[in-house]
Order: sequence, then C-alpha cells, then structure tokens
Amino acid sequence: MLICYSIFVEIPNLVPTNIYNHARNVARIKLANYTIVAVIFGCIYAVYSGKQEQKLGNTLQKRTLDWHEELRKEHEREMQEKAALANKK
Repeated sequence: MLICYSIFVEIPNLVPTNIYNHARNVARIKLANYTIVAVIFGCIYAVYSGKQEQKLGNTLQKRTLDWHEELRKEHEREMQEKAALANKK
C-alpha cells in the first residue's frame, strides 16, 4: 500500500500502525522467500560439487583414511624420535 502525498505539509508526523505492520510483514515475507531461494541454490550446488568430487575419486571416506594414515605416520615418527633420544642418553 503506497501512499503518495502531493506536498510535504500533508505528510503526517506519525505513521499509522497498520501501515507500519503491513510494510514490516511484506519485508519479512520477501526476506524469507529470498532465503528459501538461496538455500535451494546452495543445496543444488552442494549436490553438484559432491558428484564432481566423487567422479574425481575424492570421497569423504578416502579423505578420512588418508588423514588417519597421516596421523599414524606422524605418531610413528614421534615414537622413533623419542626412542632415538632415549638411546642417546
């Protein structure tokens, strides 16, 4: 509901509550709709990028296995360093 005033003097000092509430509700609904659209596009992108990563062989399971292997090697290296220091003493 758009109200146009021909001269500045006609503009009221206080905005009626129903007009304020209507404007706030319209803005809230628009924001919710834009958020819904953004979430839908985000979901579509996530599915698309996940399928592309799967085609390349980069899966979550592979990443987890690689990470555990890296941790295992790091632990073995630390244990060897500790053993080397213990042998020097």
